[in-house]
Amino acid sequence: MEFDTASLLLASAVLAVTYMTVNRPEPDVHPFVLGEQSVPATVRLPGESAVYRSRLTPHGTRLPTFPDANTRTLADVFRNGKERAAGGQGRCLGGKRADGTWTWSSYAETEQRIRNFGSGLLTFTELKPSAPEAMVGIYMRNSPEWLVADLAAAHYSLITVPLYPAWALDSIRSCIQQTSLTTLVTVERELPGLLSICSECPTLRWIIVCDGTPSAENVSRAQGLGISLETFAALEGIGTANPVEPVLPGPDSLFSVCFTCGTTGNPRGALLTHKNVVSAMSSLLSIHLPGKGPNSNDIYMSYLPMSHVFEHTLAIAMLSLGGAIAAHHENPRTVEVSAREVKPTIFPVVPRILNRLREKVELELHRSSPFRQFLFRRAYAAKLDMLREGRVVRDSFWDRLVFSQIRERFGGQVRIFACGAAPISVETLEWTRICFGCTVIEGYGQTETCAAITATHPHDYTHRYGDFVGAVLPGNEVKLVDVPELNYFANGAGTDALTLCRPRVHLQICVRGANVTQGYYGLPDDTKAAIDADGWLRTGDVGEFLPNGTLKVIDRKKNICKLSQGEYVAPAKIEAVYEECELVSQVYVHVDPRQHYLVAVVMPHAERLVEAARERGLSDDLSLQTLCANETMRSVVLESMHDKGCERELSRYEQVRRVVLSPEPFTPENGLMTPTFKLKRHVLRDRFRGDIDALYQQENN
Repeated sequence: MEFDTASLLLASAVLAVTYMTVNRPEPDVHPFVLGEQSVPATVRLPGESAVYRSRLTPHGTRLPTFPDANTRTLADVFRNGKERAAGGQGRCLGGKRADGTWTWSSYAETEQRIRNFGSGLLTFTELKPSAPEAMVGIYMRNSPEWLVADLAAAHYSLITVPLYPAWALDSIRSCIQQTSLTTLVTVERELPGLLSICSECPTLRWIIVCDGTPSAENVSRAQGLGISLETFAALEGIGTANPVEPVLPGPDSLFSVCFTCGTTGNPRGALLTHKNVVSAMSSLLSIHLPGKGPNSNDIYMSYLPMSHVFEHTLAIAMLSLGGAIAAHHENPRTVEVSAREVKPTIFPVVPRILNRLREKVELELHRSSPFRQFLFRRAYAAKLDMLREGRVVRDSFWDRLVFSQIRERFGGQVRIFACGAAPISVETLEWTRICFGCTVIEGYGQTETCAAITATHPHDYTHRYGDFVGAVLPGNEVKLVDVPELNYFANGAGTDALTLCRPRVHLQICVRGANVTQGYYGLPDDTKAAIDADGWLRTGDVGEFLPNGTLKVIDRKKNICKLSQGEYVAPAKIEAVYEECELVSQVYVHVDPRQHYLVAVVMPHAERLVEAARERGLSDDLSLQTLCANETMRSVVLESMHDKGCERELSRYEQVRRVVLSPEPFTPENGLMTPTFKLKRHVLRDRFRGDIDALYQQENN
């Protein structure tokens, strides 16, 4: 039997296609799993969307509260972790010594420290377990002692009051006064500031210092104010000599008065029970596929403020699994150094951290040889194709050749990034998955929900509908309700309408579940305004459900403003777009309802701004301050922002009309950002009021 050439070619093509089809790698999960990630109820009330639930907790069933019958408090959580960590012999808490070396304590050793410190605390102070005023403030950066103090409170029925080290003293004073705090755990560097406000905080009587012996000057000042100073180690010694058996709390016992980070005004203390925290932790862990989630072999890099509920809940989740926690006690911006030493496998991030890393890598690439740039682009394109096919890989030829060097910046072993606290762009998510070859989970929550409302599926890389914050977590229900002041109505009374088959409309997000706060400390009116009689928390965020059942957050309700001609704009959405510009490091978009256009304050990317200035023939004075005042460079930056806005399909009225360049970065230290790197809009508005007014005057003239 003879075959002609055409038949042989056709047969070869068929065999090749068949081979490629049979041997084509499967996606990490079947696309069907990502189709309807949150399920709406079949009925809804007027002025509301349907209630959405996780696919794991169908409508008509009870929402889960605890992971199991024996895990109901944080003391139970630690006990379980100890059992999973080789019966208590596994590593628990790690900290960096003054000489730069890391030291670790096991779960058994940590448990003994918890008992010693708890016993010493009760002996040294007048705190009474289970009493409503038995509060312990924690005011310092992350350290093993932070968690020992926190867990001691959990074992002895005390209430923690976490305070941000980056806060101004006015905020610290306000929190101490609101809670009538008597006892505070801190470090030597915070003592001068604390002692300066103690005359206005008459309830404060005991201060425990973690890092060595207080100076003679601080001891003398404290004595003059009637305050007893003692070291953390001394309290552990007191507890060793005077042991007190743990006084275990119940699930409904108050665990913490956790203050919001204050993006829009004064912080409020959310009342969080043991049940709240355990429920949130359980929901976050339940989204992982079997064998793919965190476990007792993982090392967690703790560097975001432990005072923030996002960091605290993730740390508690790691302890429940018997994992190790490495506490980075220095500025979060220097975490790369600690990561290279510790080699963590789980890394919490806020978008600012990943954006800054991406900027560094892209700038280095821009300055590298043409061949290296070509190689990176080729590698990136190859892995982007894999990502679009639903696969994240870290062992390909391109990983070994190109991306392993980027992974080494965080120690080379990261397999899960947990991202929260602010919106992150799709481009940065893809860049992270490609360069690190790891899972990136983005979550959405609030202090009032212990950081848990929604989370992205670990293997959802598609972003068919743009950016989103994932599906409703198994422990929650979410619905959207009318926002009359913005003309957003579920029933079609405004400019948008909502039906069960077309859920996309901007409404206020409301959440219910066992992780939701009981209210705000000492603020009954605020509590009543935030939580209704059925337990629904009004988050103050505006969002929409996408066709695949994931939630998209637009902005804070109070941040969405109407321009003078009637259009509504969401500054956070616009800022996220502009921060993708190569010349922009940070941006604050200002909305004035009396004007028909937007203006912005931009902190430019210093090195790229200098390069752009040289390309335009500027060579006299290339300092950042001089370039920020240069009208030509303002125009260059604005043009770059407009190009990116067009690329990301911003509406014409969403594009800023004028900008002012600021050489001063927005940081928690200068009060322009929260400790988790969110913009403090009211502070930025006041700080740059003169510049903003000048921009409007120039344009109007």
